[in-house]
Amino acid sequence: MVLAKPSWGWPQLLHPYLIVTFRQLKKANLEVLEGAKNNLPDNDSLLAAKKIKHLAVSLHPEDILIILISGGGSALLPLPKEGLTLEDKLDAIKKLTRAGATINELNHVRIALSDLKGGQLAALSGTKQVVTLILSDIIGDPVHLIASGPTVQPLPVNTCDIIEKYGLTDKLSTKILQYLMDNIKCQSLDTSHVQNLVIGNNTKALEAAAEKAKELGYFPCILSNSVSGEVADVSNFYSTLARVWHKKDRLNELISQSKFPITMPPAAVCDMQSIIFICGGEPTVALKGQGQGGRNQELALRVAKTLPEGCTFLSAGTDGIDGPTPAAGAVCDRSNLRSDLDTFLANNDSYSYLRESDGDLIQTGHTGTNVMDIHLLHVCNI
Repeated sequence: MVLAKPSWGWPQLLHPYLIVTFRQLKKANLEVLEGAKNNLPDNDSLLAAKKIKHLAVSLHPEDILIILISGGGSALLPLPKEGLTLEDKLDAIKKLTRAGATINELNHVRIALSDLKGGQLAALSGTKQVVTLILSDIIGDPVHLIASGPTVQPLPVNTCDIIEKYGLTDKLSTKILQYLMDNIKCQSLDTSHVQNLVIGNNTKALEAAAEKAKELGYFPCILSNSVSGEVADVSNFYSTLARVWHKKDRLNELISQSKFPITMPPAAVCDMQSIIFICGGEPTVALKGQGQGGRNQELALRVAKTLPEGCTFLSAGTDGIDGPTPAAGAVCDRSNLRSDLDTFLANNDSYSYLRESDGDLIQTGHTGTNVMDIHLLHVCNI
């Protein structure tokens, strides 16, 4: 997004800042602020957020504030509300994440505890015009939740209900709970001077994957850009799809019972010899173990356990990051699984397992963008 700025049409950019995770951009005609290593807020991203706030407040009415938002923005702009520390916020978010909270739920809580999220960055700006270009990393492209919506008025949500849902009321600090209670009623913000434009999302990534599959001689079939839920449930969907895709009645039953939206594939799919089913979204993992892994690696392994012979499954994050690991995801089939797989899965230790399996890990490094995950299921009509 930043490297495309010469084509934006504005004659001059003053005080440009770029907040990124570490070592993403070596050369740029702007001040690069690095932080949020492993996609977690840290002191570097906190200092960067303070600089962004200072810049926004110091703008004049005739200035234009241009904001580029992509996945990871929540971690890169973590300034907490006055009276809270970054550690306070991080403790709450980590506990919610381990409990299996969705990205939407996490971002609602982040908004309630933050000084810049939930439209507050735009509201405190001194300018009369804010343009926000957004790469969506959330199902359905809800602009008020992408990067926790720093330029969008949030919707009213009782975040205390989210805490109670995951049984964390007695596990969070009294200070955090009080802030959440105080923010049950959304503050009304003036964001009438803001234009929020979604310029990229998971749908575009799936369409690009389909075009490439077609070039390589496969029959691509996009089924969903809204895959969500626990990886155990999602893996059952893909394993079943691999077994019943060519049986119309069974396929109809699978789609009708799916917990996320599925597009019925064309009837011609049953006659194809080599098909790639393409999906996207963002499943979650309720962590029970202490291992090292990510949702994509765990999903790939769980699907592979029950895949028919000749089928292959790939799951990867478009940002090149899957959990606190150097991998983006994995590609697996039944042939390369070991007998100790269940032990590793029980400990949420998918990366350690895959690291010992040559060729299974997908390692791209940081891609500089994020439009959620891509899932590819290759099946053959034999």
